[in-house]
Amino acid sequence: MKILLMSEIQMKTGLFGGPSEKRALILNINHLEDMNYFKAGQFISWSLLHGGNGLLYMSSQLWDLLTEKETTTEGDISEIPDAEAVVNLEKLKNADEHQYKDVCQELGDWATNCGCPELEEGRIEDKSLSLRHLIRYYLYYRVKPAIDQFVAGMDNVGDLFSNTIKKNPAAAFRGVMCATTKITAAEFKSLYRIDWSPEGSAKYYDKKTPYTH
Repeated sequence: MKILLMSEIQMKTGLFGGPSEKRALILNINHLEDMNYFKAGQFISWSLLHGGNGLLYMSSQLWDLLTEKETTTEGDISEIPDAEAVVNLEKLKNADEHQYKDVCQELGDWATNCGCPELEEGRIEDKSLSLRHLIRYYLYYRVKPAIDQFVAGMDNVGDLFSNTIKKNPAAAFRGVMCATTKITAAEFKSLYRIDWSPEGSAKYYDKKTPYTH
C-alpha cells in the first residue's frame, strides 16, 4: 500500500517529471495554489515514520541541491524534465571550440532568461560553469516555490527534513529518499540524536513510542 502511494505521487500526480528512475519536481501553478506539493511532502514523511518507503526514485542532483551539498561537476542533463532545455544544453555541451561562439549567440537570450547572462560572452573557458548554472536553474531555481512547499510538508510531519535528512544527507540518501530497498529500523534510528526525558516519566515513554511501532 505504501509503495503504491509513493509510486502514485511520483508518476501520476503531475508533481514530478523527468526520467522514471531520476524524478525531479516540476512547477504547476494549480498544484502550488492547491498546496499539493505540501501534501506530497506530508505523505512521504508519514510513510517513512510508519516504516514505509520514501520517494522510490529521485534525481541525485536535486537531492544534492535540496541538502545543500557543494558540487563542481557540470551535472547530468538527462535528469532535467524539460525537453527544450535538454536539447539546448546538449547543443551547448557538444559544441567544440570552433562552434561554441555561434552556439552561445544562438542560445544567449534563452540563457539570460535562465539567469546565465555570461553565456552571451561566448568564452569557451566558462563552458562547464555555464552548464552547471543552467542545470541548477532547471532542477532547482525555476521550481523553488514547489520545492519550498514540498519541504514544508515534510517538516509538518515530525520535522523530518530539517531535523533528520538535512543534517544527515549521506546517511539518509539510501533509505529515506532515493532507494528501492527499505532502510532498517536500526539504520533509521541511527539518524537521530534524542535527548530523552528522565526514565519513568510520562514523556520518556511518549518519546520512545515511534521506535516501538
